[in-house]
Amino acid sequence: MKALLSLMVVALVIAGCGADGESGRSAEPSVSPPAPAAPEGPAPKLGMDGPPPAWIETGSGSHWLAYATYCWKTVCADYMPPRCGSRHGPVIAVEPGERVTFHLGFEPQSVGLLYIDKNGFQRPIRLEASRATTWQVTRPGAAWLSTTADAGRDANYALCVDYEARLVSEVVESGASGLMTVEGSLLVERGRSRLCAAVAESFPPQCRGPSLAVTNADSSAFPRLAREGDVAWSDRPVELTGTVADGRITLADGG
Repeated sequence: MKALLSLMVVALVIAGCGADGESGRSAEPSVSPPAPAAPEGPAPKLGMDGPPPAWIETGSGSHWLAYATYCWKTVCADYMPPRCGSRHGPVIAVEPGERVTFHLGFEPQSVGLLYIDKNGFQRPIRLEASRATTWQVTRPGAAWLSTTADAGRDANYALCVDYEARLVSEVVESGASGLMTVEGSLLVERGRSRLCAAVAESFPPQCRGPSLAVTNADSSAFPRLAREGDVAWSDRPVELTGTVADGRITLADGG
């Protein structure tokens, strides 16, 4: 009888080891999230002595990046700086404020971004040195993803990110708010900036139609502005990206 009781206790202990303590059901194995999908189609190729390809992951899909200036193993090559609308580098549609991920084919020692917005303003950005580093897109434009690896190797990749701009008149009349890109004519007078539906051809120039006050603007970031004394204005539409609220647009990083 004692032997039978001992066997029953052992059987109960074994059964309990494979069950959930609260429900008595077997514990389900944890499931890892799926790995991000690489872009469809063949990757750009440079041959055995070139850096490996890189790609960008966005909410709408993945895209291969174009090669730019690099020195890798025994080969160095120079490319023109990236710009949107050129044949070199993909144009990638993103949402305002979207965080995208760059995927590299090697372990980098440093990663950065030379960002050139549609108004020609250049800004270097330091990113995390990782095979999968992220960047929040706060305004559209062209960019060079700059990376360094060991043994003095460096590789750059070109891209252009874009999202649809909204006319300032539409934004004001609809009462829209949030992060967005707004198109209009910029007027800077006595240190105050406004994004206007149009600028009257008078002196001093004046806003016409609906407008937004511009906060955190650096007029030096707009090299195409016409200037006369302390007044500056755009003779062509400009696109500003920032947060719209209460009749003003607050720009990120001053431009």
